[in-house]
This record gives sequence, C-alpha cells and structure tokens, in this order.
Amino acid sequence: MQEKDVVSKDLFKRITLDIARILLGLEVEQAEIVENGARGKQQILFRLLQKRYGPLPPRIQARLEAASIPELEAWAEQILDGLNLEQMFPDA
Repeated sequence: MQEKDVVSKDLFKRITLDIARILLGLEVEQAEIVENGARGKQQILFRLLQKRYGPLPPRIQARLEAASIPELEAWAEQILDGLNLEQMFPDA
C-alpha cells in the first residue's frame, strides 16, 4: 500500500468520525429541544389546570409528568370544552 493511500484512508476515517460526532451532537440537541418542549407544555397545562380546578391530586400530577406531547395537547383542548378533572383523566 502506498503512503498516499494510507494518508487518504486516515483522512477519510477522521472526516467520517467528525461527521458522526456532528450528527450525534445534532441528534442529542434535537432530543433536548423535544424534551424541553414537552416539559414546557406540561408546566403550562399544570398551571392552567390549577387555575381552573385548584390544587391537583397527586394521581393527576403523575399523569401529567408521564404524558406524551399529543396527550398534553389533547388535555389542553379539553380544558376549553369545560370538562371536569374526572372526565379529562378517567384512568388517573
């Protein structure tokens, strides 16, 4: 193998590793953005529910903490429909 080939392969490996690190960093950053967005939605919904219904039972607080983004969004819409806590959280 010629020296030029060795240098090219080494350079290719380093560039590939750099690209992988960049992509991994972007993936981690994207996951953090999604997590922060979900946490923000939880906090807003928690505040809205407390404002409308008063202190929330621990079982409902636990449901909010474990909820997916679509669940949080659905519950936020249900507040506008005038549902009570038992109707909004029948399984909690």
